Amino acid sequence: MISTPQLLHKQPSLPLALIVLAGVVITLMLNQTTFPRSAQSARPKIVVSSTAMTVSDDGQCTLIEAIISANTDTMSGLSLGECLAGDGSDIIELATGGLYLLDDVNNWLAGPNGLPYITSQIVINGNGAMIMREPTAPAFRLFQVVKTGDLKLNHVTLTNGFADGTFPANNGGSIFNSGGILTLFNSTLHDNRATESGGAVFVWDEGTVTAVNTTLSGNQAGHHGGGIFNKGSQVTLVNSTLTDNVADTDQNNFGDGGGIFNDDGQVGLMNSIVAGNDDRSTTQRHADLSGQFEGNHHNLISDITGGQGTVGFGSDVIAPNPGLQVLNYNGGLNKTHALSSDSPAIDMGDNLLCPAIDQRGVRRPQPIGANCDIGAFEVGDNDLCVDGACQQQQGKPQVWAE
Repeated sequence: MISTPQLLHKQPSLPLALIVLAGVVITLMLNQTTFPRSAQSARPKIVVSSTAMTVSDDGQCTLIEAIISANTDTMSGLSLGECLAGDGSDIIELATGGLYLLDDVNNWLAGPNGLPYITSQIVINGNGAMIMREPTAPAFRLFQVVKTGDLKLNHVTLTNGFADGTFPANNGGSIFNSGGILTLFNSTLHDNRATESGGAVFVWDEGTVTAVNTTLSGNQAGHHGGGIFNKGSQVTLVNSTLTDNVADTDQNNFGDGGGIFNDDGQVGLMNSIVAGNDDRSTTQRHADLSGQFEGNHHNLISDITGGQGTVGFGSDVIAPNPGLQVLNYNGGLNKTHALSSDSPAIDMGDNLLCPAIDQRGVRRPQPIGANCDIGAFEVGDNDLCVDGACQQQQGKPQVWAE
């Protein structure tokens, strides 16, 4: 079992040089995987034309069929309108604002999954779409990424995933990453749950998770990591917001890290908010962080109890009241936590690592000449970045506004 005391908190501190290197890698990744429209138009896409969750040669391309086509490089059927065959590294395009309701288990690899597990390089452009487990459906998580898989989610909302059963089925309420690559851009993962660990995301077996301009909110774990559970893997957060996530929901005093739980892995936090999370244990309580972290890079933390390493030192801000408003649509394509006017996150970020836009596509920093805000939301005029000039600031991580 993963959730045994002898596995907890073994890793050394992540060197600062690796954090700086991670920033460079993120810049390259974003420039390579989230393209301007002109670049994307030249690259074949698998366009999802139906919100149904079926596999049928009916002239429609469903999300399930699109993932299968991308994984296998085959068409989903012979009829006109079926999903195109993938070609190595693929882009799946969802309908703007579409709702994709998953009502049944697709496969049982490492527990029940609502969608085909990811075995290849796939970018899913959500365009504000929501992928949701139907409330009356049986328990299952939404995605699983295996060792050969590389999943990048852009402008997607994932919600109501439910990982239950016996290990490993009860881990990773929204996404279970078993050694693959997971990258989250401009996305929101909310109200997912796992009866064991990783309410939103569970990563182990030397996998990687990178989140940029992403919100994790209201996710719950029975044991460790209400937002993220990391075991022996690499997690990097840049300008992301983790709040209202809960660990130890069964209150059996075995569970820590309402925001993030790190066990024998490496977690780097940059310009990110991990605040206002909860650990419902009645004895040892690690509300926001539990384990070893590389911080001291313009983060905002509410409760440093349980956080080891450099987090909470230097440029990090410790603030019991982070000034976060409720999760809501504040412009853009996904729900975000807006910053109150008195939030200590305002103008406290590091412009060298801040993306040129926030999760909604609003320009950073505001006002011009100030420091960017910590987290996924930038306070100021809702000045959406729609021209190429503001996207291509030299040396800045880029996330293209669809």
